[in-house]
Amino acid sequence: MKKAAAEFIGTFTLVLFGCGAAAMAGMGASSTAIDGLPIAFAFGFAFIAMAYGIGPISGCHLNPAVSFGVLMAGRMSAGEFVVYAISQVIGAIFGAAALYLILSGKGGGWAPAALGQNGWGGGYLGGYDLTSAFVFEVVATFLLLVAVLGITQSGNPTHVHGLSGLAIGLTLTAIHIVGINITGVSVNPARSLGPAIVGAGSNPLALNQVWLFVIAPLVGAAFAGLLFKSGVLTRDES
Repeated sequence: MKKAAAEFIGTFTLVLFGCGAAAMAGMGASSTAIDGLPIAFAFGFAFIAMAYGIGPISGCHLNPAVSFGVLMAGRMSAGEFVVYAISQVIGAIFGAAALYLILSGKGGGWAPAALGQNGWGGGYLGGYDLTSAFVFEVVATFLLLVAVLGITQSGNPTHVHGLSGLAIGLTLTAIHIVGINITGVSVNPARSLGPAIVGAGSNPLALNQVWLFVIAPLVGAAFAGLLFKSGVLTRDES
């Protein structure tokens, strides 16, 4: 229960602040001017804060894809994965709901579709097609998991000296800097499901497209996890 609670709180925080920054960016000229770089830092810094807050309890996955990669690498059981994934998705939904309530109080109104939902195609940010979106999400999640699994493996100096949260958070930031204009960046099924579900009434397209942001991250995470399990990317401690 401690791990489930930690993952719920951590994913809630990631969605509230990361998607909150994205939502603020789309609220027009009268709102705070936030461009892609601060959004990337919002996701990265939120992760770093939670890594040091709840990392000692649950490992701070905050992401079913990360948990799936850890499972595929043989570092957690299937039962643990289910508990983590459920906690993360519920945390993301509550985070998106809290963001919805906060934005609803904005004077002059706001666009309820703008909850930081992921997407692709004409009319969405850079207008990238489905293939571009899928390839980016697979590759970006794969690289995120290479960082996560490599940094946290036994004996890694970064992990030993307590810098893993910072290193992973900065990796997440870099991924967002590159990918925000492509898909809004998911690499995290929970982060995509929360805003898509809460905003479904006003933005059904996001919910219709959310399948990609579940499947692609899991595919990328699986590749990374299997590489570590096979020993290809395992640290040589000799």
